[in-house]
Amino acid sequence: MSGPSRRELARKVYDRLRGSWLTVYFGEIHGTVPTLITGGKPDPSGRVRSYAVVYPGAGTPNGDVDLGDSSADLDWSVQVTVAAGFTDDVLDAADFVHDRLHRWRPTGLTGVHADGLIPPPGFDPGPVRVDRDLKPHRFWLPLQYRLTATT
Repeated sequence: MSGPSRRELARKVYDRLRGSWLTVYFGEIHGTVPTLITGGKPDPSGRVRSYAVVYPGAGTPNGDVDLGDSSADLDWSVQVTVAAGFTDDVLDAADFVHDRLHRWRPTGLTGVHADGLIPPPGFDPGPVRVDRDLKPHRFWLPLQYRLTATT
């Protein structure tokens, strides 16, 4: 028996976030992150614009099976890390991602019904972090969501 497609779930989340003011990457940063634009020119500080990276999880098959052994559940998770050159921009990106994903139900999945994305029980992303290995420093925050998908 085949269960829900992890790839399909991940791409739905990625597509949900794309096409807005926020640059979105899938699994890794491809190329160079765009810098802030001030007065029509790249910001002299060299700080980056807000962006997000979708890191899909593999999920865990749920052991519950119906009496006919005809459905399978997958408890699936995804992390979306938001980052930017300034703390305020990270917070704006976090608000945007949360507004787009919280309680959103991916539709159009092949033979699969999914409930809405919610943070894992007890999850707290904590404070905005700073990556001091990059110059100029970059600020970031991990956001996590989970759902159950059933065939």
